[in-house]
Amino acid sequence: MRLADRLFRIQQIDSRLDEIQAELEKLDRGDHLAAQLDALSKAFQTHTETLRSLRRQIRDAELELEDTENKIKQFRQLLDSGRIRSGREVEKTEKEIGELMRRKDQLEDRLLLFLEEAESLEKTTAEESRSLDQMRKELERVMQLAREKEHSLLEERQDLLKERADHVPSLDEEVFRRYQRIRDRLGGLAVAQVVNRMCSGCRVTLTSQTLRSLQGSDDLVTCENCGRYLYLARSEGEEP
Repeated sequence: MRLADRLFRIQQIDSRLDEIQAELEKLDRGDHLAAQLDALSKAFQTHTETLRSLRRQIRDAELELEDTENKIKQFRQLLDSGRIRSGREVEKTEKEIGELMRRKDQLEDRLLLFLEEAESLEKTTAEESRSLDQMRKELERVMQLAREKEHSLLEERQDLLKERADHVPSLDEEVFRRYQRIRDRLGGLAVAQVVNRMCSGCRVTLTSQTLRSLQGSDDLVTCENCGRYLYLARSEGEEP
């Protein structure tokens, strides 16, 4: 294998390693979905607690309404029984019934509001419960995909690192140091393939002399414009 072939392969490996790192960093692990799930879960818990409190108030209102209705019934039975003969006692009893009737109306109105609110909350919590189930399943699916993708990427990275370790020792130390400096300075691309007589790194057309050097020698050739190492595949050789 030519020196240029080995260096170009290292460049391919390093470029793919950069891509893998970027893919790992951008991997969708469901963080956004988890945040939505957490927010919905808190809302569901709040609504559930509110509904529980409402149901207690409904029970209390129903008991008080039942007690009020019983008292009204008792007072009416007392009036109907004829046991009250005094006009003042009759008036007092009727007044009691009137106050109890007003209280009954208030309780019925309050109970109706409680029931309407409870019905609305029951629908809300039922919808939230269904949404939570769906979101949990979706989050698990996304996390499973992320785990599988991460595993695949890490395996590929490990294989590439092993291959890279096999190639690097065969390079001259100064060549490799310069390769690293160019990568750091020029966005990770230190070896540019020649395509249609151009350096694929800076897109400048190469001179005939540079092309002849690439075709006629195994020595490393650099781009006169950007300084990158040039790589011309054997099958891409062309007469200048």
